[in-house]
Amino acid sequence: MTGKLELHPLAELLREIVAEGLSGSLRLEHERIKTAIYFEGGRLVYATSNLRPHRLSESLRRWQVITEAQFSALGEAARNDAETGKALVEQGVLTKEALGELRARLVGDVLRPALLWTEGSWDFDARVRLLADVRSSIELPEILMEAARRLPATLASRRFPEPKERLRPAQGETSNLNLLPTEAFVLSRIDMPLTMEELLAVSAFQREETLHAAYALALGGFIERETWPRAFTPEQLQKALVAGAAAAESVSASAAPRPVEAKKVVEEEKPAEPEVDEKRELEELFERVARATNHYQILGVTRNADQETLKQTYHRLARRFHPDRFHQDAELRRRVEDVFASIAQAYETLRDTKTRAAYDLKLSRETHSSTQAAAKSYSSAASSPASANMTPAERAEEHYQKGQEAQKAGRAAQALNSFAEAARLAPGVARYRAEYGEVLAQSAQMRHRAETEIQAAIMLEPANVQYRLMLARLYQKLGFIKRAQGEIERIRALDPQNAEARALLAELQSAQGAR
Repeated sequence: MTGKLELHPLAELLREIVAEGLSGSLRLEHERIKTAIYFEGGRLVYATSNLRPHRLSESLRRWQVITEAQFSALGEAARNDAETGKALVEQGVLTKEALGELRARLVGDVLRPALLWTEGSWDFDARVRLLADVRSSIELPEILMEAARRLPATLASRRFPEPKERLRPAQGETSNLNLLPTEAFVLSRIDMPLTMEELLAVSAFQREETLHAAYALALGGFIERETWPRAFTPEQLQKALVAGAAAAESVSASAAPRPVEAKKVVEEEKPAEPEVDEKRELEELFERVARATNHYQILGVTRNADQETLKQTYHRLARRFHPDRFHQDAELRRRVEDVFASIAQAYETLRDTKTRAAYDLKLSRETHSSTQAAAKSYSSAASSPASANMTPAERAEEHYQKGQEAQKAGRAAQALNSFAEAARLAPGVARYRAEYGEVLAQSAQMRHRAETEIQAAIMLEPANVQYRLMLARLYQKLGFIKRAQGEIERIRALDPQNAEARALLAELQSAQGAR
């Protein structure tokens, strides 16, 4: 069974496979990236990709769960997730329980970027079984809802083609995810079965925003749809169930390490080779954005570009340079995310005719002389002898101090750039990473990146209660109430009397009670 992600997004494929109780493997291919996802009786149990950073050993090293010495001691076992886990448990580095949690985190890291793919192919094979002992317990509704929130509202709205389709409240227990305001309002309207037309009629939001919220609620398990778009026909589902049952019997009856197919996908796929021109293209992008003095230059279009050109340019940049494509290199991804934040901000300003007109007026009022003076001042400061003689650590501290000053003055963009540069120059300093993450968290589009930065700060200083509070508040903004509560429990273990943690816990409990 094969298809295109343009027609059947991954989030819906996962939902359908789980709902139908299928077993087997779902393979995805997007440009050079290949991903394999495994199911057993309707449970998602594992996911892997051909990217080197998605190996268990590389992830544990990146998360600073294992030391460089422990990583080196793994040897050839580092290339095999099952052997890596087994070796670390036998050496007493990890418990089985901790290993299971880390594997679940890795599966989430594999799924999150793939869930945002809007192009590519998929193939489901019910005959494949996962033989390696790498199974994990995955909170799939949470991951699906997170993905739905990050997908473009236009895509989500297209997933409701039938205006007469009925929605109804979910039966049974729902997830503990905290809802965003739009989602909470839309859910409050669906207190009884109603059609999409009726929902739009009683919604206080625009059509796309309402449907985006409904899509997230449906994938998160808060509401039920009458007719999800189907990837599999009834005949294909029946064949898959029969093939899955036969494969399970075959595996149980045989002690041989087969099928080879499953072992090949999990253990033998190699990291993708970089494209020949990718580095050059990235450096050109970095240089263009760094030199840009307005949103048009950031996007690489002229000031008289029409709205359709702006849209096409932005989507081309998003497909080519979206941060989720650059998992191979953490430092490169950080730079791409910073640049992409500028691209997204430029497009958000120019896509709307009213905000674009206001921005154009602002540009017109800026005189050529003042622009030149500012550029000259910046160039002089950057090339001063004092700056040239600074060590990277000193330059990082200087950027950090500038970031704090900008933050106090309410200059959010300047603060973001300064903290980003401090974190880039000295990634081992926890306060730089934490401050950068907290500023990123102010933008809904950058909160996933904010989580990475704040978690990095916590890894560097695990006993720092303030960093953990930052992470708990971020999870509250994202609607991940379970994660936020878990972080608060860790804070209370470090500081039982922490008043901020108690207040935040009360907020979370109040929000849960109000649902």
